Amino acid sequence: MDRIGPTPDRHAEQNRQDIKKFKSRTLGMAIGFVLFAVFLGLGCYYTTIDEQNHLHYNLGLFIAAIVFGCVFLYHMCTS
Repeated sequence: MDRIGPTPDRHAEQNRQDIKKFKSRTLGMAIGFVLFAVFLGLGCYYTTIDEQNHLHYNLGLFIAAIVFGCVFLYHMCTS
C-alpha cells in the first residue's frame, strides 16, 4: 500500500540532519564567542595612554574581535 506524505524513515533522517546542523552551529557559536572574548581582552590589554594623553591601541585585535562577534551572531541567529 502506498503511503501519502512523509514516512517515519524520512522523519528519522531529517532529525539526524537537523541534529548534525545544530551541533555544528552550536560549536561555531561557542568558538566565535570565545575568540571574540579573547581578542577583545587582548585589545584592551595592549591599549595604552602615553604622557601626552594619546590613546594607542592595536586596531587589528579589535577588528578580529568584531569579526568573531559576527561569527557568533551568525551561528546564534541561524540556530
